[in-house]
Amino acid sequence: MTDALIIQILSMMFCAMGLGIFVNPRFYKKIMEDFVENESISFLTSLASFTIGFLLISLRRAPYPEHVSIITIMGWIALLKGLLMITLPKPLLKIVKIFAKKQGIFMFCGTILLLIGIVFMYMGVKML
Repeated sequence: MTDALIIQILSMMFCAMGLGIFVNPRFYKKIMEDFVENESISFLTSLASFTIGFLLISLRRAPYPEHVSIITIMGWIALLKGLLMITLPKPLLKIVKIFAKKQGIFMFCGTILLLIGIVFMYMGVKML
């Protein structure tokens, strides 16, 4: 899988989530509430995040340490998020619950997701 394809997939995912939060915030709030309330879902998503992070890091090896890419950074973020959610679920789920209840923070996160998606989209097109 090429870097351009990975960036394009991430850009579509982030843009879709960011727009989804603006178009249908109730749906995403419900997802967040279900995530916090259902320990099985939170555990499985933690394993998925850990696995995706590991794959992004291990399959995307830069020849030199100074060539760390945004893909590697996203891989480390996903890996650490998964690891923290597996080892410390209760405190992190409390933080998620706070984020889900505050409308301003929730919309801010949607804006950030959309902006990251647009930047990644630009990067993915530029890589082609």
